Amino acid sequence: MKKTNGFYFSFLTLAAITSCFLAYQYQQKNLLPCIEKKNKKNFTDQYSQKLTQKENVVWELITTHTGVTQEQCLKNHQSHLQQETTMYKKSNKQQLKNAKKLSPKTHQLVEVVLQDFNINPQSIDIIPFKGEGSPAAADDWTLFIDEQDLLSYPLEAQYFILGHELIHIQSQDHSIRCALHRLVPNKNNKNIQSALDSLDHLQETRADTLAMLKGDKYIQGSISFFEILEKREGRNFEIASHPKTSDRIMLAKNIYSLNNDVSIKNNALA
Repeated sequence: MKKTNGFYFSFLTLAAITSCFLAYQYQQKNLLPCIEKKNKKNFTDQYSQKLTQKENVVWELITTHTGVTQEQCLKNHQSHLQQETTMYKKSNKQQLKNAKKLSPKTHQLVEVVLQDFNINPQSIDIIPFKGEGSPAAADDWTLFIDEQDLLSYPLEAQYFILGHELIHIQSQDHSIRCALHRLVPNKNNKNIQSALDSLDHLQETRADTLAMLKGDKYIQGSISFFEILEKREGRNFEIASHPKTSDRIMLAKNIYSLNNDVSIKNNALA
């Protein structure tokens, strides 16, 4: 009898353990996507908040030294947007007539990046140009590509270079910058010029960050691109409109580190 009771006790214990294990597996299977999504969202939100804080500081500086508020700048931007759109589209039409066509390989690359950034290919013009050291550039309506220069970089860097420019397009950085410059005609003052440069730095940092937040290939591409720039131009290379290359590398590596910490934690839970 004692042996029988022991058998039944062991059987019930085993059944309970098995039931708990299956329940745990079911819970993990169903909850992990939510955990992964939540962690990824928190990671993205963290950098979005940092960008908002940086933007507020920049506009406080601009207003202090120029008297122009962000609201005034955006209002001016909107009032000129239709006129600028007509002008740039007309110019683009003429340039496309005279431009060499991009290779199928580059077209395919551009299509992938446009899809990643949810941009309709029909909404922008893609124009080959000679970048004079810049593999790509953008205004609000156009993606300019120096194909020879672009293809000289590793593939992951090509993704980032194009993604960075597409963020400029999505953020309407070019036309907002033009609006601010219209409102500040006198740029000879050192403090005023510094304030204007701060907007350029903000736009470049935002384009770097939001492009990287699209995923690993853009993060790895940014590191690859900036390290090549660092070797070519020097660690402290800086022009008025862009942050130091060393600062851009540091940002890229921080995002890479945080992004992979999230992935490691999720894999451990699985």
